[in-house]
Formats: sequence, C-alpha cells, structure tokens
Amino acid sequence: MQRVLSGDHVGFSGGTYYGPVTGMAEHHHHGPAPTATAALPVRPAAFTGRDAAVEQLLTALGPGTGPDGEPVLISAVAGLGGIGKTALAVHTAHAARERGWFPGGALFVDLRGYDSARTTADQAVLSLLRALGVRDADVPATPADQYALYRSQLAGREPVLVVLDNVSDPAQVEPLLPGEGRHRVLLTSRDTLDWLPTRLVRLDELAPDAAVALVERLLRNTDPDDDRAAREPDALRELCALCGHLPLALLVTTAQLRRRRRRPVSALVEELREAQDLLGTLSHGTGGARDLRSVFDVSCARLGPDQRRLFRLLGQAPVNDVSTRTAAVLTDLTESAVLRLLEDLDSASLVTPSADGTRWRMHDLVRAHALGIGRGDLPTERDNDVARARLLAHYARHARAADVQWRASRSALPDGDLFDGREAALAWLDAERAGLVGATSWTDRPGCAEHVVAVGLSLSGYLQQRRYLGDAAAVTRAAREAAVRCGDRMHEGSALTHHANALMKLDRRAEAIVASQQAVAIYTELRVPHGVATASCAVGNALYDLRRFGEALTAFTGARRVFAELGDQDGVANTWNGEGLVLAALGRHRDAKKAFLQARSIYADQGNPLWEGITWHNLATALGDLGQVGAALTAFRRAVALLVEVDDWYRVAETHLNVATLVAAVGRDGDAAAAWTAAAGAYDRAGAPDAAAACRRRAADTTGRHDDTRG
Repeated sequence: MQRVLSGDHVGFSGGTYYGPVTGMAEHHHHGPAPTATAALPVRPAAFTGRDAAVEQLLTALGPGTGPDGEPVLISAVAGLGGIGKTALAVHTAHAARERGWFPGGALFVDLRGYDSARTTADQAVLSLLRALGVRDADVPATPADQYALYRSQLAGREPVLVVLDNVSDPAQVEPLLPGEGRHRVLLTSRDTLDWLPTRLVRLDELAPDAAVALVERLLRNTDPDDDRAAREPDALRELCALCGHLPLALLVTTAQLRRRRRRPVSALVEELREAQDLLGTLSHGTGGARDLRSVFDVSCARLGPDQRRLFRLLGQAPVNDVSTRTAAVLTDLTESAVLRLLEDLDSASLVTPSADGTRWRMHDLVRAHALGIGRGDLPTERDNDVARARLLAHYARHARAADVQWRASRSALPDGDLFDGREAALAWLDAERAGLVGATSWTDRPGCAEHVVAVGLSLSGYLQQRRYLGDAAAVTRAAREAAVRCGDRMHEGSALTHHANALMKLDRRAEAIVASQQAVAIYTELRVPHGVATASCAVGNALYDLRRFGEALTAFTGARRVFAELGDQDGVANTWNGEGLVLAALGRHRDAKKAFLQARSIYADQGNPLWEGITWHNLATALGDLGQVGAALTAFRRAVALLVEVDDWYRVAETHLNVATLVAAVGRDGDAAAAWTAAAGAYDRAGAPDAAAACRRRAADTTGRHDDTRG
C-alpha cells in the first residue's frame, strides 16, 4: 500500500480577524541549510582560578577512556548560582575544540532550568536540529521522531560536543543524549545530577588568592595603571570575602570599582558592610558571608534614576534575554536613548550584551533581584503594569504583521511597513519567540488580555511550522482564556480552532475534536459561516486520524460547500485534498482521484508549488491503486519536480519510496532499485543518514534479485 502525503493535514489556521483563513502554506528555500555547530558563546574574559577544574573536564572530554576502560560520555559541572559554571564549561569547550577533539562541531543550548519559563527537551531538540542544518520542512512533526532525527544526524558526524547549560531536571536532558559513544555531553547545573552517570566536577567559590587575582586582572584590563589592588590589599581581600568569593558577585562589584576609579576600595567595602546589616541573602546554605543581594543593591544604588528604572523594567520582561527594541518599548524610550542606558548597565555588569550588541541578557539571580524592586509600592507597580501592557501591544502588532508576511505566497507578497519580506518576519519571530510565548501568560495582568489573544493567534501557525508544538498548544490555550476574559466569542472560536490544530499535531486527537466542536458551536451561534467551515475542517482532520472516515468525509464536504459559496478557493482546495485522503482510506480510489484532480488544479492556479506537489503525489497513489501504472509514474515525476523546487527533501524521498513500491509490484526490479537509490539521495539531502542507508540496502537487495533473475 502506497502512502499518501497529507502535508500537515488540511492545515487551517482558524484565524478570524487576522487575515484570510486558508490552508497553511509552508515555504522552503534553496541553498545549503545554515548550521551553527561552532556557535559556542564567546570565551569568558579574565577567566582564572579554575585550572584544576579545567584539567578534570578536559581529561573526561578527551578521546581516551575513563579508569574502567570506557569513554566518559557525560561530564557535569555543579555548584551554586553565580559560581561560574557556565564560564568554566564554555572555556573548557573552546579548549577542547582547539585541541581538535570535536571536528564534528560543538552545540550549545541554555536550558534555563532555574528560570520561570525553562526550556523543555522538546523545545531544545528543535534548536539543536536547526544548528545541525536541518530545515523546518524536514523536521518531523512528533517529538519522538525529532529525537530520532537528532540522533541520526549525530550518527553521521565526526565527534560532536553538546553543551547543555543550566539543567535542573532529568527530563530536560535524557532525550538529548547522543546515541553514539564518540560524542560527548557537558552539563552545568546547580544540582549534583545524581540521576545521570556523569563525571561530576563540583565547583566551589574561588580561593581567596584567585578571587583577588580575578578582581585585579579585571581592573587592569580596563586601566593598566589602576594600582588600587596593590595599594589596598587588605581592603581588596575583605571586598572579595564580602562577595563570598563568588565570580558573579566579584564581577558586579569590580564593575563598580571600574566606574569609580578615583575612589578607594575601602569605600566600597564600607558600603557593602552597611548593606549586609540591612539585607538578607539571595543565595543561602554556604555561610553568612555570601550576600549577593547586598552586592546587587549597592550596584543599583550607584545607578542614575533612568538606569534604575530600566533595570527594574527588564526584570518585568517575560524572559531574561531581550533586544534593544524590547527594552525601548518597556521604558517608552527611543532605541538610541535606551541603548545608552543599557550600556551603563553593561558597565555595571548587570546585563551582558550579545556578540553583535543587539540583545541583552540578565543572569537569573540578577533578574530575581530586579523583580523584587519596588514590590508593594503602588506607583512602581503601576509603572510595571503599564510597561507590560505596552510591550504586549508591541508584540501583538509585530506578530500580526509577521504572520501575514511569512504566510504570503511568492506571487502575492503583501506590502508591510514592519518587515521587509518573509525572511525578515521569520527572523524576528525566531529571535523573539521565547518572549512572545512567555508574554501570553499575562492574561490576568491589567490591559493585557486583548493583546494575548492577538499574540496567541498570530503565533499559532509559525509555532506549528517550526514544530514548537507544545508552545503552539500553550499560546492558543492562553488566547482562548484571554478571549473568554474579554467576552470575545469570535476570537474564542478562532482560538479553539488554532488549539485543535496544535493538539492534532501532538497526537491528542480526542481533545482536538472537542476543541473543534466547541468552535463550530460558537461560530454557528454567531452565524459566521467561514468560521464554521474552518472549524469543521479541524474536526475532519481529527476524525481522519482516528479512522472515523464517514464522519470526516461529512465534515470536509460540508466545509467545502461553505468555502465555495464564500469564494475561498484555498479553502475549497484544501477540503478537496482532505476528502481525497478519506476516500483513498475507504478504498474509493476513483473518487479519490477526482478529488485530488480538483485540488491540484486549484493549487496550480493559486501558485502554491508545495501543496500542488503534495496533491500530485496523492493523485499518483490513487492512480497506482487503480492499476494505472504509467499515469501514476508520470504524476510521481511531477510531484518530485515540485517538491524539489521547494526543497522538501523528506517528501521527495517518500515519493521515490512509493515509486519503488509501485514498480516492484509489477516486477520492474531495475526501476525499483533506481527509485530506492533516488530516495537515499533525497534522505541525504534531508539530513537523515539512517534512512538513506536503509534505502541503499534495499536498492542493493533489489539489484541482486534483478541480476539473479536475468542470470
């Protein structure tokens, strides 16, 4: 039995006010896929005092074996927040790469395990696949298949180092472990990771002399003539002790010394002593000397009012990594004005700029301090509320514009004043995804619910396209809750339809049917026929997957009548394709052929090569089931040409597999071997070496059979 290509089922977005609702168009681009296998963070400056730890890690990461004769596959750095775990891991990873140990590359993911919105393994694997060069079109829909592809990608590479930063839970890590012994994993965590077979390096505070050396080096990096460390050695030692010899606290405190070059070290020591008398500790369990909160408070006290306000509002952002533009929106300042303030915070070591200077990151402990500023003070909390609502309105406007841009067909790209085309829109969505998703949790915040609806609906298609399916389900659920809060029944129906599509792709079909039926009921009540048809298609998708074919057919045919009355040709084409899938599953191949012909014609007229290619493929399967081998092969060739045009190599491979099945069934083993070989080449292009190898084995077996027959 040949396989049909359903794309992402009928793929309706369910939008009501955010542009016309048509089948989701996936866009693919020519040229080599971008990779980031050498994209480690920049090596930390003034790294010192960790020679023994570096040596331990390098011994574990090296190509040799451990004491039991087995390679050390997983190494971990554990210690308090702010103790320098990430700096050690990044420094060691660079050193290992310089020794030539990982010619296959180095991957880095911050799992944000101690942040309010930590990164899941399902989210991380998508980032890793893109870093390995896998295109969105070639990413499987389900997490299980994504992990399999990730391991397959690694299997085809020379040794790779995978750095997983800020791990807090086994579920974040276990699915991401490579399946090959030549690769290595380096983790950082505040926990000891007893649940993993790791070579553990426990990181304590710096030794007193190393702490002093770090401060002195940082001061001299800024001003080679700065001799305060030599002039006030006792004060400097006390300063380091007040910081608990923690690298993060030392970095922040040294920034104060650099900004106040004429003031003695002892003056800052006195300020910290006074702060310690008044403040509790931010970190705990290691003695009273370690008082990060007092260090941060003294640093903030040295800021001007505008810098302090920016610092506080950055703590209100949904994530700890923001763009300059986001900071400008939060503060209601111009980008040039907020950039100067951000640079001041950078000088105080309260934020860290990205390599290109466009984004700014707060350590999670620093952000925790910023979040607590002004708590209980009504004017401050009102300013925070207004800033959040302003940011969410900005997100909503840009998300709507980006959604329109990335969905547009090449022949009908809409003009946009926010993004210069599809690639710019996708780049913004990629950069801001975590913040956009996080902001949809603000449903109950003042002035936010309406914007949560807009952001959630606008993100839904993009998140499904990028295979962030858990995020898609979360934002559409939030959009529905926000619409209910606003009393907005129209957008409640739209959110339910979006939510159903996300649930379908997560294989939560029963829930998807419930959500779709709720949407149908709302649109029926509101007398919105397009909404009823769109939601009915979502019902049809779920019923098809549940093999309830009679009900699915009813849903698709009913929706098509409405789309036809409304003149929505995209909707008509998608329902024809959905109906064809159902008819093929029922064995009604002549009727399926007619349905696919209808869909193919409309897709061709609409200039949609991806869906035209998918429908040519589905038409070919129907022709093959009818015994029309020559016509089926012609249709398969047309499908291949269109799918190659859009770089959809997985579907190209599947098409060749179906050709092999078809011609083998009629005894054409030579042609079958050629098709298996072509499928292997397509899987190579898709970055699936295991599948490619399996196809080559089938080609060899088929060739052997063919030769035996001829002999």
